[in-house]
Amino acid sequence: MKPAAATDSIASVPAAAVVRLPIGGDAVFVAMGEGRFDVRWVWVVPSEGGRVLLRSGVTSGVRIATSGMSVLVAAARDSLSRLSPR
Repeated sequence: MKPAAATDSIASVPAAAVVRLPIGGDAVFVAMGEGRFDVRWVWVVPSEGGRVLLRSGVTSGVRIATSGMSVLVAAARDSLSRLSPR
């Protein structure tokens, strides 16, 4: 992820990195190491050129997933279903 401008706290990321999850809304997957990812809820502002601006949820310099989203979304749904009360 890269800052939109040197004096701006907004981060610009590829639009494909943002997914809409059924619980919580827009999210990105932050790399935690060893093949693990953490879901971070984000506030998305539309942009141009295949990118979006994130106004909250992550900080500049954080590594986020930009591909393999269907696998990560499926894993997140599985995790959420195991956590929800039955």
